[in-house]
Amino acid sequence: MDELMLQLLKGGINLAVTLIGLGVGWLVGQRLTYQWNLRQKRRESDLATAQDLQRLYGDFFAVWKSWNSVVRTAGTPDRDGFLCRAAGHSSGRTPNSLRPGAMFRDDR
Repeated sequence: MDELMLQLLKGGINLAVTLIGLGVGWLVGQRLTYQWNLRQKRRESDLATAQDLQRLYGDFFAVWKSWNSVVRTAGTPDRDGFLCRAAGHSSGRTPNSLRPGAMFRDDR
């Protein structure tokens, strides 16, 4: 009977160590996955914001060059047209430029 109890005790210890190892591994894996997902979302947001910035800069540059060409030719610039065009480019995209600051905390 002592031999049977000894084997059961060894088996129980092995089972407990295995279950604890699996539990710790699962917890670490969950934590790593969570951190990786946060990092991936930040990167996606940064890329979207950079894309918006590039598009806005391209629109700004086009308006700027159009304005310069009209002024150089000594024509009468259609101020209202240029202002409406410039305002149209900036009006709908302000929330995108504010989005990264609102999303992130400084806990990296």
